[in-house]
Amino acid sequence: MTTYQTLRVEIKGLVASVILSNGKANAMSSQFFQECGACFRELGQNTNVRCIVLKADGKYFTVGLDLKDASNNTTNNNSTTTDVARKALKQRAHLLYLQDCFSALEHCPQPIILATHGATIGGGIDLCCCCDIRLASEQAFFSIKEVDVGLCADLGTLQRLPKIVGNTSKICEWAYTARRFDAQEALQHGLVSTVYPTRESLYAGADAMAQVIASKSPVAVYGTKINLQYARDHSVAQSLEYQATWSGSMLQSEDLPKSFVASLNKSKATYSKL
Repeated sequence: MTTYQTLRVEIKGLVASVILSNGKANAMSSQFFQECGACFRELGQNTNVRCIVLKADGKYFTVGLDLKDASNNTTNNNSTTTDVARKALKQRAHLLYLQDCFSALEHCPQPIILATHGATIGGGIDLCCCCDIRLASEQAFFSIKEVDVGLCADLGTLQRLPKIVGNTSKICEWAYTARRFDAQEALQHGLVSTVYPTRESLYAGADAMAQVIASKSPVAVYGTKINLQYARDHSVAQSLEYQATWSGSMLQSEDLPKSFVASLNKSKATYSKL
């Protein structure tokens, strides 16, 4: 694995842990965005890894955008042109790049389990929404903070969160007010699926879940992730047709007879790399 400055990767067996490590606040600098995208693209190509846990060092998971870094980059990158359209096109290209850094998590074939503690603010919500499973400690809190700094969330929260929570009124309340909400409220509305009493039990639970997922057929798990994402963005009829096409080829996998035999023998199947 590549060595990164704002995060680190630990691989144990079939499970990788990606740990945000950019100071106690884990603010999202330009370097972090670049490394986040690069890290998950690299892990996506690693056939030795079957599940990924995303967590963080320090007091907080992340306080979101590094405002000082963003301000410096804006000042340093100001275009000499005064044409509004050209400025807008440059800014649009930059935002698409930042979005792609987080979308790299969705494009990973491996399921990603978020284990968040402390603050998950602003860009942290964008990142959280790209994960497949979201877990939190009791001490975690969340805020769609962008309106407080004169922005609207533009890296995926407003697009993905409605598909996750499904309560438009609650999402509007969170996004318009930027108020803090705790882990129990996040659990109540489906942003997270489990809340653990401590950070230690959170990490233990996430790691145990990752081990279970990693023990399954990697072909089946990848197919499940792909088809869940496709169904999220398409009609039922379109998704069923896509599923039939997918399964038409993937049912020919060697993993299927291995799974049948293991089930009949009440044993554990051993699968090849994806």
